[in-house]
Amino acid sequence: MELCFEFSPGTKLRWCPEWPRVPVLVPFHSCNITMNRRGEFLEISDEDGQVKRVVRGGGDTALVPVKKLFIKLSDVCSVALKAEESDVMFTLENGVEYVLNGLEDAEATYSQFVEFIAAD
Repeated sequence: MELCFEFSPGTKLRWCPEWPRVPVLVPFHSCNITMNRRGEFLEISDEDGQVKRVVRGGGDTALVPVKKLFIKLSDVCSVALKAEESDVMFTLENGVEYVLNGLEDAEATYSQFVEFIAAD
């Protein structure tokens, strides 16, 4: 059984039975990106290719789709909401960048992602 609570337009909060005190952020309409907090780590899962690693080199930029990503929360050093696109970007301490691409409600996702990371 899954308990769902809508907390802002376009998104919902779902409680995972495996981690009863840990919220999972899921886009309400498409329900394709999930974020599970496991202690001091974060697992991001995506079946539709919206989570991408940004690879820069030689003046070119490539976006590589990522199905699952497991990171240490303390390694996230910045989260950004793009001004002209519906994307949220985040950077790890080692300089690796990721983008949550083509979100329906990027502002709500950004706000919840920041709260999710900051909640220690």
